[in-house]
Amino acid sequence: MTSFASEIDKLASACADADASKGLSALLSELKACLPDIEFRHVMSRTGWYRLGGVLGADQQRVTDNIRHWLEQSVGDDFDSFVEQQRPRGLIATRIQGQTHYLTADIGDAPEDFLQLEVEELQEVTDRELLPEGWIPDNPEELLDPLERVQLAPLTVGQPRFVFRRIQSMPDLLQSADGKLSSVKRFMYDWAASSAAKSGRFSSHWVLALRETEGNDGEHYLSAKPIPVTPPPDDAGLSPYSGNHGAELVEEIRRFDQAAGYPFAWFFTMLTSRKVPFEVGEAVLADLAADYDYLPPRDALILSAWSNKRYAV
Repeated sequence: MTSFASEIDKLASACADADASKGLSALLSELKACLPDIEFRHVMSRTGWYRLGGVLGADQQRVTDNIRHWLEQSVGDDFDSFVEQQRPRGLIATRIQGQTHYLTADIGDAPEDFLQLEVEELQEVTDRELLPEGWIPDNPEELLDPLERVQLAPLTVGQPRFVFRRIQSMPDLLQSADGKLSSVKRFMYDWAASSAAKSGRFSSHWVLALRETEGNDGEHYLSAKPIPVTPPPDDAGLSPYSGNHGAELVEEIRRFDQAAGYPFAWFFTMLTSRKVPFEVGEAVLADLAADYDYLPPRDALILSAWSNKRYAV
């Protein structure tokens, strides 16, 4: 990205200064003070991930913040001796529980005219006994992430904190990708042209999961996968396709869109998830060809264009 590269240090400081114990409102306040002309909004959080943490003594005193580095520096050539020396200390391994918060800010009128900010919320908690009685690990890697562990109650260690991860200007990303993200851009423009857009801008309903990948030329670039802010529940899925047509298919689609919270949701889910197979799109096209007209004209045009040149993201 280019436009906001000079602001990264400011954003990182704003995230670090925000009091995570007060929630996302504190983060938004710091971001507003940092970039007063940009209106960030929280759209989604992804939870359930963690990282290796540090090591505490039996008295809860800190031994290390980073268990991997500690082992690399401390084990030496005799792992068995290291284990026997450390076992009597009653050491406790911690983990860093994480959430990734996605925030967006509109910077123009086109579907891709938005910034996406990713901020991690981290909280260290107690995880397990590092060397429980009777267990002899074979190597340092097994000590880092054992298959069997004596799990401890996840007691918090210190205060939660916000950590800046990434900010991405979507116009910059799509321009720099040289066609590699053409399906993502088409997806955005299909959204803007469809009846789904009546429920809000693309950046209010979708985030892009960004990942650095290596191309065939050896260069690194960002890939992007649209992720719905509010995914339809599993029991609302249209997979496997029932084989229905006409009124029965209309009812299935209506229930799906209602669960998703916006019209034409089944189409955009079909492009991003197995919850809606391509057979559903084909069945709707067959109904339209048989003069069973139940899609708004704008949505019918988008579906027809998809049929002529199929894509998924």
